Amino acid sequence: MSILGCIADSTTVDTVSTNPTATYPIQSHGGDNITCNTIYSNQAKIKHLDRTTDPTDVTGVIQQPLVPVVPQPLPRTPPVVGIVNTEARGVYFEGILVPVIGDAITGAGAVPEKRPLTTPTLYPTIHIGTKI
Repeated sequence: MSILGCIADSTTVDTVSTNPTATYPIQSHGGDNITCNTIYSNQAKIKHLDRTTDPTDVTGVIQQPLVPVVPQPLPRTPPVVGIVNTEARGVYFEGILVPVIGDAITGAGAVPEKRPLTTPTLYPTIHIGTKI
């Protein structure tokens, strides 16, 4: 079952990236969620990731144990980049573009620089910005 387009929240993790000194493992966004006032799922207000909140930095795992370089943390920066749920064709909840699985967090200085969001999701049956 594909989860592409499912609503992301602060526990949603991104993708591994790397640079010459370190590998940066998957990590949850770690920022803040927004709770909708008027949109519900199973009689509870929907929560989604605030795309403008700061994600936590990722601690690097050294790639070359014989090189005495300590990898710097990978700073991840807002906003979440809309790849699946883009601004142009996107779905907005209460006027806010909703980040979804497949959108990305920017981690400049590593490859890939755009670290796609993967899992988990609070709403596995809701798909936004897809043709599923």
